[in-house]
Amino acid sequence: MMAKTENELVAMKNGKMTVTSLELAEQVNFFREKLEGKAKLEHKDLLKIIRDEFAEEISLGEISLVNYKDKKSERRPIFELTTLQAKQLLARDFMLRT
Repeated sequence: MMAKTENELVAMKNGKMTVTSLELAEQVNFFREKLEGKAKLEHKDLLKIIRDEFAEEISLGEISLVNYKDKKSERRPIFELTTLQAKQLLARDFMLRT
């Protein structure tokens, strides 16, 4: 697995560049895999981190919680983040792990 480039991760929504929490979890795990001994970050745990980090933005409706269908066609929650928010979470994960 290779790290995805920003162009591969980012989608345009309402004129803003966005990335989903699921895509972000994949990238976090790519980098964690490169650092020996780092545990995999489950998407459900990333959702908790997002809720903690961006509680105010979520309450103001600035971060969208939507649903997607997983491999079993079950509906699951997913956040749509701006690229700046995604980078903030990546930095937080890196800082907590070093």
